[in-house]
Formats: sequence, C-alpha cells, structure tokens
Amino acid sequence: LGLIPFVLTAFSFSHSATEKNYLYSIVRLLYRLFVHPTMAVNQMAVGIALISAIILGLLAIPRKKDNTVQNGIWLALIVGFMTVVIANFVFSSFGATAPSYNSWMLPGVYLLLAGGLAVTYQRSLRKLAIIAAVLLIGANGFATSQLIIHGEYFAHGPHQKIANLIRHLGSDKVSIVYENSNVPIGYFPLRYEFGSQLPQYLHESDDSGKINVLRLLKKATSVEPTTLTSPFVLVIRARAQYTKDLVRQIHYGDKATPDGVVSLAFKQSENWQLIENHLFVAFVAADVVIFEQIISP
Repeated sequence: LGLIPFVLTAFSFSHSATEKNYLYSIVRLLYRLFVHPTMAVNQMAVGIALISAIILGLLAIPRKKDNTVQNGIWLALIVGFMTVVIANFVFSSFGATAPSYNSWMLPGVYLLLAGGLAVTYQRSLRKLAIIAAVLLIGANGFATSQLIIHGEYFAHGPHQKIANLIRHLGSDKVSIVYENSNVPIGYFPLRYEFGSQLPQYLHESDDSGKINVLRLLKKATSVEPTTLTSPFVLVIRARAQYTKDLVRQIHYGDKATPDGVVSLAFKQSENWQLIENHLFVAFVAADVVIFEQIISP
C-alpha cells in the first residue's frame, strides 16, 4: 500500500512529461546504459565512451557454447530488456524505459563489457580490448569529475535549497505559492520536511481574470495571494529539464523564467516588497522569488 502513491505519481509524470515516442525512449535507454548525463558536458567524452563500449560489447559476444556464465548474463539482459520494451508499449501512460527505472541492468552490462578483456584467441584484439577499457574508464572518470564540479546542476531537484531558505526566514513565517502546475516536485518534499504547518498554495486560473490561490490538501476557498497573512511568501516556478538543458546552462549560464501573474501581483502590490530572487538549476529547476510583507507603522 505504501508504494501506491509512488506508482500513481510515476504514471502521471510519465504520461504528462512528453508525448510517447517509443523508438526514442528505447534508444535513450540504450544510450544511458553507457553514458552518464554528466558526460554530455563534453561530446568527445560521449563519443569515446560509446565507441569503447561497442568494441568491448562485440568482443564479449560468446564464441563457445560452454561459456555458461557469460551466456546466462546475456540471456538475463536480453529477456529483461525485451520485458521493458513490451511494458513500454502495453502501458502507454508509464515510461517503462526511463533509465532511472532500469539501473538493474548496469551490473550485468558492465560484467559483459569486462568479459571483452578475456579475449584469448587473438593478441591484437586483446590489446584493443585493453585500450577500449582504459578509454571507457577515462570517460567515466571525466563524468565523475563533472559530477563533483557541477553536482548541483545534476541533482534531482532543489528541495534542500528551498528548505534552507525557509529555515532561514522561519518556517512559521512563510507561505509557499506555486505559480505553475509542477506542484508535486516541490510540495511533497516540503510537506515531508515541515509538515502541514507550512501553508502551500497553488495558483488557480479562471476565465474571470482574477488571480487566486488555493491551499493544497485543505478544504478551503480560493484567496487572493496578496492577502496572505504570513510575513514572507515564496513564489515558486518549477520546470523539468533535460540533460541538454543542463549542459547549455553549464556552458552559457543560467536564465530565469519570466514572471508569472502571481509574481507580478506581488510586485505591483503596495503591501509587499521583493527582497530576494533565486534560480536553482537541477533536473527539476526552480525560480524562487521571496516577497516580504510591508508592516505599516
């Protein structure tokens, strides 16, 4: 029962993230078995990793029927991969080929690649396998260095940084307003961290043109965001990003998203002042705008 919320959320995220492209999702899974996202910072490292993996994979193809261990690993990976592909077609609203759901393949894949070093029937091929293995290890070493240098970019989300802001301001003095629909990305981690005492609201759009927010998981009526009574309000605009977005931001800098109607309402209000603006870059990025209520003397 405890897994039900995770499964339902995974289905909804998979369904809403992108339109289903079966061939792309399969190719992406194969690609990610050999290339970590941080490796994409340098395309040469990606090319070296892929070519080295292909060489080792070809050399690891069993040539003797009595090689039961190697044959068993190949069989397990092929059957498992086909199961994932079939599930990807059958469950159209679930991204079964998502790399994060298939990390179980990695030990078997790299055991097979290491098997390419066991080539004994030709000395030149053994040397080629050693060179390919060294290059593959080097490419992964580069990926590790990028994770150390740019770790915050490749994090899942900015929850800890937002939580630190809330603690700094005082969790009993803050309200959260989500300006777009990516609510689960921020709501659930903050709910776990601070409980129901931290009020979190979602912007509601309607045909009347009014700017209203609704408190999440509470039976309450909509209110105008600028009428909130907490001393501070954090307006959050969250967005999902891909590796190519992160690489572009690493090379060319970060760029905040334009203000939404909630942020503009606070900026135009005489009762609130903008005190800080933060851009947290990750696979789930967040623009966080902090407003402070002006206390009349």
